[in-house]
Amino acid sequence: MPQQKSPEPSSSEPIPSSDPETRPKRRRRVCLWALLALLVVPLVACLGYWAFTRLAVDAAAQVDELSGLVHVQRKHELAWGPAELNQFVWGRDWIRTGDGSSARLRFFDVSTADVGPGTEIMVEELAKRRAGDSGQVTLRMWSGEVAVRAVRLMDPSSFFRVDTPTASTVVRGARFTVEMEPDGETRVEVQQGSAEVQVDEETHSLAVGERLTVGPDGEVTRQSVMEPNAELIQARIEEAWDAPGVVFQVELPEGELNQFLAAMGGQTALPVQDPQVWLTGDEARIYATLTEPTEFDLGAGFDIRVVNGRLEPQIRVRAGGLLVPVPGPVLDLALQTVLGQLQGYLDEAFEYVEFTDVQIRDGRILAVGTKQPNAPAP
Repeated sequence: MPQQKSPEPSSSEPIPSSDPETRPKRRRRVCLWALLALLVVPLVACLGYWAFTRLAVDAAAQVDELSGLVHVQRKHELAWGPAELNQFVWGRDWIRTGDGSSARLRFFDVSTADVGPGTEIMVEELAKRRAGDSGQVTLRMWSGEVAVRAVRLMDPSSFFRVDTPTASTVVRGARFTVEMEPDGETRVEVQQGSAEVQVDEETHSLAVGERLTVGPDGEVTRQSVMEPNAELIQARIEEAWDAPGVVFQVELPEGELNQFLAAMGGQTALPVQDPQVWLTGDEARIYATLTEPTEFDLGAGFDIRVVNGRLEPQIRVRAGGLLVPVPGPVLDLALQTVLGQLQGYLDEAFEYVEFTDVQIRDGRILAVGTKQPNAPAP
């Protein structure tokens, strides 16, 4: 009797796998996809956040102070309207001051531009990153004068620029003024930090106390108008020391602190260039460029506390690098170098004082303490 064949399974029915080698392979594939999901999803999320934080977004300046007749023209409007206190000024907006009038614009809550009398200026570019301490400002000026306090920000790509028809001044962090005469002559003067001024195809570097003049015909002249003066801070300390009684109280303004650092910078062997201190709110920021063992920018935000009668900086945030970030251990060592230079000056000046309070306010460090019994007589 012939042997009957078993009916073939329908193609629509799944074929159960009884092969013991198939089930482990399937499990391995499932595990592999799960592993890829665990690795790829966080990576994509991190890359997305990094890209999000690197995107530049529009920002606004705020009218912080007003005096006299000040008008604003929006970028898509022909008419000028009166400026208002706390008004926002966006990119491509104009601001104009009358004779004897002035206005202050505030950028990113820290930097300011004081627009002087008879000035017409446009906020050409104003952007910041979605996250991080980074910002870019470009002002275009056609007449008058502007005094800028551009607080240096952590991100090396940050800058503050003022353009006139004959010169373009760019800073990372500086106090500087730009004046433009009716005949087109432009003057740039640096009171703190440094600046790069481009005239035609040539770039001129300006240091503290230097002034660059660009004539109507494009002729460039340079002169020194101020020498950094370390004695201003020393005189404040001596005056506080000579005051009668045991209380020691001294105020150290931001501008005089930076003059002190600029004057003393050339007298040390430390590989530090252009050290700067900025006092914003209740926080101090210190920036410098280290030249050894390799050159990179360094920045830190910190507050100052009294610890066992001494002034000690407490770092809140730190950053460093040029094109790529600096590793944490190198950054910490660099910070110790820069802060150690500043702390060394304080230790020498306040050797016989036990501090009880320190505050940062109105662009000044206010320190209060008690003169010690072993202190020499004033």
